[in-house]
Amino acid sequence: MPGNRARALDLAVSLAALLGSLVVLYLFAARHPLRIDLTRGRRFTLTEDTARILGALPADVTATAFYKDGDESRIPMKDLLDEYAAKSARFRFRFVDPDRSPGLARELDVKAYGTTVVASGSRRTSVFVPSEAQVSAAILRVTRSEPRRVLILHETAYSS
Repeated sequence: MPGNRARALDLAVSLAALLGSLVVLYLFAARHPLRIDLTRGRRFTLTEDTARILGALPADVTATAFYKDGDESRIPMKDLLDEYAAKSARFRFRFVDPDRSPGLARELDVKAYGTTVVASGSRRTSVFVPSEAQVSAAILRVTRSEPRRVLILHETAYSS
């Protein structure tokens, strides 16, 4: 009988240690999520340029995507915006059905389904294609403090 108690105690201690290890592992995973993109074409991996842009955001950026509820065409934009939000705490997004919120659609000058309005402070711009290049360019447009100016120099050749 004493051997059975020792085995039961060993089992209880082992189970408690296993449960404690699982709790610690869960807490670590919750604070440090690991995302691995195994898709063809690395669909869920943002470029280094986009990661740099998101890491240096000077202000909060919000994206409001206008899609009908249940519309399958919203999936690529949702996947893309999920990646942006995972990379920066300063980036947030939401999906709005323009039929249910026509006032907001009017306020943001949305005229078509599939429009995503990217805004920061009082500046905003629209994106019509779920593309990383388009969304990143929109973020740069609304977060730059002043627009870039391009100077074109034209050299004229003189003949004598």
